[in-house]
Amino acid sequence: GIFTLDQAPTGVQTGVRFVGLEATTAEIQFALADEDFDVLKEGAGRKFFDRSLVDLVSLVCSKSYDRISFYETEIGDRNVPIFEVEMDGLIYNSNSMATGELSVFYLAWVISTAPPYSILIIEEPEAHLPPLSHFAIFGLLARYTLKLKLCLVISTHSPTIASEVPDRSLVSIRRAGRQSILPVGIESKTKILARLGLQPRRQAVLFVEDNLARDVLYELIAEHEINSACFVEIHVCIN
Repeated sequence: GIFTLDQAPTGVQTGVRFVGLEATTAEIQFALADEDFDVLKEGAGRKFFDRSLVDLVSLVCSKSYDRISFYETEIGDRNVPIFEVEMDGLIYNSNSMATGELSVFYLAWVISTAPPYSILIIEEPEAHLPPLSHFAIFGLLARYTLKLKLCLVISTHSPTIASEVPDRSLVSIRRAGRQSILPVGIESKTKILARLGLQPRRQAVLFVEDNLARDVLYELIAEHEINSACFVEIHVCIN
């Protein structure tokens, strides 16, 4: 299949939502720079993330939120959320959030409020996040995709996220001028990641017979830089 840049996302059908994360996050920050948070939330009912969603967001952001509330307000011609957080006795809002934190909150709002059986098209959910958070944000998206029976289509440059996607759902897209070209048929995950210059997320447990063997193995791992490709644990098996 071939898609061209001339097809704007405004033409998607009912039940399909295009999420341009970087653009929307910037739009919210720009609006809050001009408008006071309290003014924007006037007339908008206060709603809350449920406890399970608060825990997932806390995991992605490496924080311990007590409560996350949001107000759905109009910015331009769109309905978008602004957030208020309670954590360790402190209260702050979208106006003072880091860009990465705001993008996680926005993604959590998008996927948790999506109608069941709808389609979400998300552009780079890992945007603004450090590599260690990529696995957690994919976990959040996957859980709500299953819970609400959604169809989730994402584009990503993250090897962590790509490694978690089932082989039959992973598609490499090549750019050719103003067109994007999709392959015919299913390709292996290893082949796709190799073409992109990415390495899959792996873990390995190696068993050795004594401490000398363990020391030799550590030297071999260091020499061949195996730890740059996967996390390796070594166990000495006595007797």
